[in-house]
Amino acid sequence: MAKAKKPLAGNFKKAMEALDATPEETIMIGDQIMTDIWGGNRQQLYTIFVKPVKETDGFITKFNRMMERMILKSLRKKQI
Repeated sequence: MAKAKKPLAGNFKKAMEALDATPEETIMIGDQIMTDIWGGNRQQLYTIFVKPVKETDGFITKFNRMMERMILKSLRKKQI
């Protein structure tokens, strides 16, 4: 869903309603921890984190990617 304003809950719910799906039947696949994965987890969806699909990012996404690197580094240290 384009322009979904993730991680806000509204469009996650709209997408599930459009598909007549429950959170247990829904998977959020995304390339940003701060929006896609966090938003999906907040809605109790299964989430799958994938490599970014774009080579370039906008300003906000660049900031999010910096935060993601810190989060991933911490998780790797903890072997999660």
